[in-house]
Amino acid sequence: MSKKLFVLLIVLMSLSLIGIIFVQSFFINNSIINEDKNFTFSVKRSLSYVSKAIEEYEFRNYFDKIGPYLNKENKMDSSIIKQLLIAEDDDINDKTIVHRNTVLEERFKVPSLFNEIDADSFSISKLYSERITETYNITTIDGVRRIDPETRIREYSSLNAFDKQFYEDSFKDLLKDKLVYNRVTAKQVETFLRRELEDEGVSLDFEFAIYDNDLATKVQSQNFEMSPDAHGVKIFLDNNNESSYNLWIDFPERKKYLISSIFWMIILSIIFTGVIIIAYTSAIYQLIRQRQISQIKTDFINNMTHEFKTPIATINLALDSIKTLK
Repeated sequence: MSKKLFVLLIVLMSLSLIGIIFVQSFFINNSIINEDKNFTFSVKRSLSYVSKAIEEYEFRNYFDKIGPYLNKENKMDSSIIKQLLIAEDDDINDKTIVHRNTVLEERFKVPSLFNEIDADSFSISKLYSERITETYNITTIDGVRRIDPETRIREYSSLNAFDKQFYEDSFKDLLKDKLVYNRVTAKQVETFLRRELEDEGVSLDFEFAIYDNDLATKVQSQNFEMSPDAHGVKIFLDNNNESSYNLWIDFPERKKYLISSIFWMIILSIIFTGVIIIAYTSAIYQLIRQRQISQIKTDFINNMTHEFKTPIATINLALDSIKTLK
């Protein structure tokens, strides 16, 4: 093997080894980045669920308190009726069909249930729906138009969706200035967070806090410190979907968690890369040794050839001298 070919072979093998190590490092780094993105997505989704769950929990407690005041046995302060009337003439059957859809809004006075609110009572609205379909005969046998309907269908239903929206709107207006530590406790926030994170497959210790704009409130864990890796979501939104409160969560052991999630992949990559390095080193050593042995053989043959050529040349010179004397 020529020297140039030998050097070229060494260079190519070295470049291949460096390329393998680079690809392995790139793959591991990308895996960590992807794990971080998945982790961030899971945390943000959990925070969103927790924000809604806390608001729903607070609203249910609020509704349980005002519920007894919203039954029909209590005297309502006022009742407003809103009605949509649609009349349709059926010329073929000589009938007039009248559809009436009525919304009854009942207003109740409810005592104040919150100490922070400086008011004796506040108003709550409750809605009902009444739907009536009446059929009138346009003419009769004696030619006199009937006033009473021939048929009447009446239906009542509670407007649950409207009820809830009305209650939520009044509830948000009522409590928007209430101090956050009177609305939720740190223990409740921790319970909601732990449950949602476990549902997302994130079993990692965390620290949390609720901030009012940039100021920390009393609702926080003991060791929370704001960091660039913390995730936040707005909580206690008002009717304009705005809030000064933000729920923040941070994971002190986040990096260890991300690395541990691909720990075995890293170990296997290191093992296989080590095997390749050992094989490469052994191959280079064998090539160098073979080249050295080949060089020794070449030098030995050259030396032996030189040693044989010297006496032969002397003998030939002596023979030539003898021939010349004759």
